[in-house]
Amino acid sequence: MERPPLNLTTPMATLRSFAINQLRTAGHTNIAAGLRTTALRPYERPLAVLGLN
Repeated sequence: MERPPLNLTTPMATLRSFAINQLRTAGHTNIAAGLRTTALRPYERPLAVLGLN
């Protein structure tokens, strides 16, 4: 019997909400600007936003 196709809509939406909430907690009021700033150093800034640096 075949398995139904995997739907990743809900998990991806959850991860997106988590990322937005973490940026807001870190003090970013503009989410797009916060994402651009975080993307400048992808191995440092996301960890700093999560408090794992």
